[in-house]
Amino acid sequence: MGLEIKILGPWEITANGEPAVLAGQRRVGVLTRLALSTGKPVPAEQLLAQVWGESTATTARKQLHIVVSKLRGLLSPHQDDAVIATVSGGYQLNLPRERIDAHQFSILARRARAARAQGEIATADELFHRALDLWRGDALAGITASWAQVESDRLEEERLTTLEDHVDLRLAAGDHHRVVPVLIAHVEANPLRERPRAQLMLALYRASRPSEALDVYRKTRRIMADELGIEPGAALRRLQQAVLRRDPALDLAPPAQRATLTPAGIRELTARATEIAWLHRTLTDTQPGPPAVAAVHGPGGWANPRWLSMSGTPSPIASPTTSSTSTCAPPPPDSSHCRRSRPSAGCCARSGLTAPPYCPPWTRPLLAIAR
Repeated sequence: MGLEIKILGPWEITANGEPAVLAGQRRVGVLTRLALSTGKPVPAEQLLAQVWGESTATTARKQLHIVVSKLRGLLSPHQDDAVIATVSGGYQLNLPRERIDAHQFSILARRARAARAQGEIATADELFHRALDLWRGDALAGITASWAQVESDRLEEERLTTLEDHVDLRLAAGDHHRVVPVLIAHVEANPLRERPRAQLMLALYRASRPSEALDVYRKTRRIMADELGIEPGAALRRLQQAVLRRDPALDLAPPAQRATLTPAGIRELTARATEIAWLHRTLTDTQPGPPAVAAVHGPGGWANPRWLSMSGTPSPIASPTTSSTSTCAPPPPDSSHCRRSRPSAGCCARSGLTAPPYCPPWTRPLLAIAR
């Protein structure tokens, strides 16, 4: 497990899962400053300016050397001796980014946004949850230096943006009822942020609470006028008008086009050995004749692509917003009409459909075979 440094909340360092005692504000400050830039050199002058501040002690540089030596003595039994390396003009912490919660948070948030962009909604939801669960309180709590406050504000802005990105994902998936209390708390803590107020208005509207959605706008307008002397932004004003006229564009997308928050990474499908074996035999049949085409159909979130991956067939071609997946078995050399990425409707119509050996009426996805 090794060393882990936690700064998303009260400062903490653990060695192999056990808390490690690190006494002294300057030791904590130097290690935290190095941790925020792990893998990169930090000039000694920067450490002196930020951790020692306005101190004019002529021994400050010597004190820095002593602090680094003490830190190496604490860390080296649990990590490589070069965990804090001396580099030209400064020092560098050589600890993987995943061992520092602030960097781990950024990594998970980026992965969540990338998964969302690729249509991997359940994976994105899981990654957003993991990122936000790393927070235990205010970042760098207990470190009072001005540089620490700047870093704390930066990290807090990242947290709020990630929280709001996650709310967007949940709203698109129809989770508006459960995000309402989350957004109410978020708005109360950050009254001048317009994005969560717009999200709250949309969530309330979709929860059949339009009057409360409009009340959120009225409160927003009053707060912004009192605190900033300005009107809400154009996007929030357009949303208020859309709520007033019950614009259909505010409604949740139809189920076939909706993102789903089903658990990611399903490894097994139980009680489906017969169907999967049938699908494998059908799609890997090398007998002469037209290519085999299989369709796995069911609502979003029923692991349709997983059926094909477990059957050992070629990778399916699927759209994140649809609930059906198709694939062609490898065609014989003289069957060029089904070499396109997705079988055409005409190909299936010419072949005809037959049912799989067993598919209970109460279960989906359904399988059909065109031959």
